[in-house]
Amino acid sequence: MSEDLQSIELATASLNLQASPPSLVHRYQVWRRQWMVNRLRLGLGVILGSFIVFVLLENVATSDPVAMRLFSLRLSTLVVLGANWGLSLSVWRSRNPWILWGVASGSVTLLPQVLGTLGGQAVFDPQVWILMFLLQGACFPVLWWMHAIAQALPLVYFAIAYWFLQLPLVEPYPHPILETYLNLVGLSVICSVAVYGFERSHLREFTAQQKIAELCERLESQTTIDPLTQLANRRRFEEYLEQEWRRMGRELQPLSLIVCQVDAFSYYLYTYGQEIGDECLQQMAKAIQKGVQRPADLAVRYTMDAFIILLPNTDASGAMRVATKIRTAVNQLKIFHANSPTRPYVTMSFGVSSAIPQRNSMPMSLAIDAEAALHQAKLRGGDRILQYPLNRD
Repeated sequence: MSEDLQSIELATASLNLQASPPSLVHRYQVWRRQWMVNRLRLGLGVILGSFIVFVLLENVATSDPVAMRLFSLRLSTLVVLGANWGLSLSVWRSRNPWILWGVASGSVTLLPQVLGTLGGQAVFDPQVWILMFLLQGACFPVLWWMHAIAQALPLVYFAIAYWFLQLPLVEPYPHPILETYLNLVGLSVICSVAVYGFERSHLREFTAQQKIAELCERLESQTTIDPLTQLANRRRFEEYLEQEWRRMGRELQPLSLIVCQVDAFSYYLYTYGQEIGDECLQQMAKAIQKGVQRPADLAVRYTMDAFIILLPNTDASGAMRVATKIRTAVNQLKIFHANSPTRPYVTMSFGVSSAIPQRNSMPMSLAIDAEAALHQAKLRGGDRILQYPLNRD
């Protein structure tokens, strides 16, 4: 039964971890996205700059009508590419990253075909087209449908260009400089894909390690947190008491401890049942948390119906004020208790102890003194606060 509960808690912790993205991973993803966008912009600038220079050198000074039509096609394609990339790199990229990769897929395929028209080349080369589609499909298989759309759009564009400009669709590459340039473009694409794949694998590893670390931290916190009241449990109290006892001893500062217990809680359980009793304990825990406001203070569920508040750098008078505040908060709840020996609602008794830790003293002596004061408070009728050494109300 306990193993099943542990499995359920582990699965719940894993789901909660997935539901709330880790801040560190989020920062890494923001950095990665910005890094990728900057590299894409740089690469786009280099490609477009080279394209413009090539177009100007090949076509500005010519009077050949066919060359001028090709120049018009390349110029219009340049405008379309610039507009599409500007759109994909806008605000939409953070909301719809598939738009960015869809436009990038079509652009990578479109650009070599347009460059193929330089020097009298044909607009469309099916071998290069198929090669680029397979390369992108293999690198990004999840978005294969987006790549298919990206391939279809330039096909329609070239068909329209062929219809209006009457250009041939299939011819070989006779231009050696252009062929070298296209080979460099293809090599650059392959290298970029390799770098992107490496970065993606690094991101997955980073994210997995971060999730494991946070899951371990969450599970560790579950071993020190009481599941019913969400207060610290006894294990956490013993560790923290030892730590603060040594620290207060070095600094020669007082360490105070409050032990409080619900009066006649066994009668309450017998009368109202376990479920109502758990709700009562949760209300008690909330009232205790109202009195524990400093980060260094620790509220603990010590036993079934007893709680401890550990107060570093707090003397006896300060601890009494905290206990009074908690007692007032509990009484204001007025949780009905028909069998209470003190009042017609749930009350608590408190024992307070305070000391400056000495070198040879034991940390648990502080809790023993507070429990002695609590015992006397309950013997005197409950719903009261007593300080060790014992005082009178």
